[in-house]
Amino acid sequence: MPAINKICRWCVRKLIVLVALSIIFLALVFSVVRLALPLVSDWKTEIETVAGAQIGQNVAIESITVSWQDYYPRMHLVNTSVSGEEGQIFFAGELIFSINIVKSLLSLDVKLHKVTIVDTYFNLLRKKNSDWYLNKQALNAQKADGKDIVIPEKIQG
Repeated sequence: MPAINKICRWCVRKLIVLVALSIIFLALVFSVVRLALPLVSDWKTEIETVAGAQIGQNVAIESITVSWQDYYPRMHLVNTSVSGEEGQIFFAGELIFSINIVKSLLSLDVKLHKVTIVDTYFNLLRKKNSDWYLNKQALNAQKADGKDIVIPEKIQG
């Protein structure tokens, strides 16, 4: 019996140490992210380039600020426009992205918590053949990964 108690105490101690190290690691990650947030505004050109490459259009952002709300860093883009061959496709006075750090770290990809769009301009049109057009440009039926694009019911109705 004393050997079992000794093993149990050893396991409990190791578990407590593991939990404490996990909390310290998360605190360090959050601290590093909070310290790095002001640097994001210097990456405006890179963010425009990456976003433009992702959607295949020109992206222009007037300014970027980053703040912290609750447990999520927020990227605030002011006067963001997306333009294509036929002119401006989309404009938003404010785009606010809240990023979920824990899910992003676990998946090694950016995972959004919340997206807020304020003062938006775009033209979404559905023709009789069920094709969707965003400012006279056809929306593809499939993404690059082959998955179907689903248009929410609120937009379809």
